[in-house]
Amino acid sequence: MKDPLLVATDGGHEAATALQFAAALSAQRDVPVEVISIVEPLSDLPMPLPHREELEMAHARGVADRVRQHVREIVGPVPWPIHVRLGRPAPAICTVARGRSASMVVLGVDESTGGGNAIAVELLHLADKPVLIAREGTVPRSAVVGIDFRPSSLRAADEAGRLLGEGGVLHLVHVEPSL
Repeated sequence: MKDPLLVATDGGHEAATALQFAAALSAQRDVPVEVISIVEPLSDLPMPLPHREELEMAHARGVADRVRQHVREIVGPVPWPIHVRLGRPAPAICTVARGRSASMVVLGVDESTGGGNAIAVELLHLADKPVLIAREGTVPRSAVVGIDFRPSSLRAADEAGRLLGEGGVLHLVHVEPSL
């Protein structure tokens, strides 16, 4: 069985392009897709809560239901497993990606934040798997890969090249720090 694409979502509107992209790539390459949603723990709140664990479990169930509904609305009925985990989003996504042997992590971002968000940026720094920020709901014709020559960035460049296929345009970007 092929390693799955892992789509990270909180069930919000910005995940629509990531879900559409995953569906298109899954159809093109016959790869499985799994969905992950991270629920931040209530223990991060500044005051103690009675029945915190029960509240977190209920919240996680609600998130799972919302994500399941969102997947159905965006890509229709698909047999994609939905995982909900408790933790800080970027590290938890990385942990699940490693545990599921994901070939790639796919997420959408809120375009109104200037092209990114804090979770996406942190994920790009932490991930040892290629991370694709889906801006369109189709397989792209061009891609930008930040490359620092570590194995993870070389794998990302290789994966991007395979993703684009013949006729695609791949931009490799390396920024050398000033001294």
